[in-house]
Amino acid sequence: MIMKNSSTPNHMGKFSLLIRVVFVALLCSVFATGCTKEAKKGRFLRSAERHFKAGAYDKAKIEYLNVLRLDQRNATAFARLGQIWFDEGAPLKAGWFLIKARELAPNYLENRLRLARVYHTIGKREDARKEVILVLEQDPANGEALMALAEMALTPEGIKVAEEALQKFSNKESVFYQLAAANVAMRKPDLPVAQSLIDRALALDPKSADAHHLKGILHLLQKDKKGAGEEFKMAAELSPPRSSLKISYADYAAQTGSRGEASAYLESLTSKTPDFLPAWTLRARIALSEKKYDETLALLENVFSRDPDSVDARLLQAKSLLAKKQTKKAIDVLDGLDRNHPGAPAIKFNLARAYLAEAKP
Repeated sequence: MIMKNSSTPNHMGKFSLLIRVVFVALLCSVFATGCTKEAKKGRFLRSAERHFKAGAYDKAKIEYLNVLRLDQRNATAFARLGQIWFDEGAPLKAGWFLIKARELAPNYLENRLRLARVYHTIGKREDARKEVILVLEQDPANGEALMALAEMALTPEGIKVAEEALQKFSNKESVFYQLAAANVAMRKPDLPVAQSLIDRALALDPKSADAHHLKGILHLLQKDKKGAGEEFKMAAELSPPRSSLKISYADYAAQTGSRGEASAYLESLTSKTPDFLPAWTLRARIALSEKKYDETLALLENVFSRDPDSVDARLLQAKSLLAKKQTKKAIDVLDGLDRNHPGAPAIKFNLARAYLAEAKP
């Protein structure tokens, strides 16, 4: 007689139960890992936003990069990093992040408008105009885009495009419209119309930094240097910490015989916002104009520590090295620039000067 093992079904049941327990445990582990990753990303993103809004850009960069380590398709992190680099005055670095953000979130219009400004800054004017026009097509009431289009209107064709956009713009009583129209009027040039539009903008918003800056440019066109300086200074005082309007004021002061005032202003600016690279670059340019070559090179190190590829800073470095008769070092700097930016006229010109200096006995 064959005896049946009555415990076999019991063993099978226990084994099946064990399999289910292990499976559930694995599922929980997978979900827990996913949840932990999402939770970390959320914490990094919230921390980054807090630092960004507080103006603590270095800390914000670290947290946004932490986000990207967990999520390489996070459009917000790419866009913010692009904005930070743009605000700090490093358009080439900003461009890479902004282009990636555009790829991931093509309808994020604020990002595309910032990318347009980057394109304009580095000389890609047609690309800049295309981006701005796209923004206006999707958001016809976007006043910042209208202003950007007017600022970029440097040719007869550009002026025509800007005028067409002005005609289509619905809110003609906004500061944006007044300033955009004033920009176009000054380019035609029709200074009385520009004056009226700027005055209207200031009546609408007396604390508009852009309006005061544009009024300064108008004074320059009217040969009123004193009035221009006053308006540029007002624009600088009303503008955000990392604003090109602050650089415009300091540059104007330096060029009109107030180098001491400009240097003191820039020194204060770099003390408060040490990551604002154009301020260091202008300090270096002023030092170079005063033949303080060692000081120029020392100031430029504050730029290179954050943006080693800054074209403006590298050109100043090369000029300082040439002035110090360190021709070989200057050529090395310029050769590097020429490799990265082939065909750039300013680089070619300075490189030719350096080779001529080297050829002299």
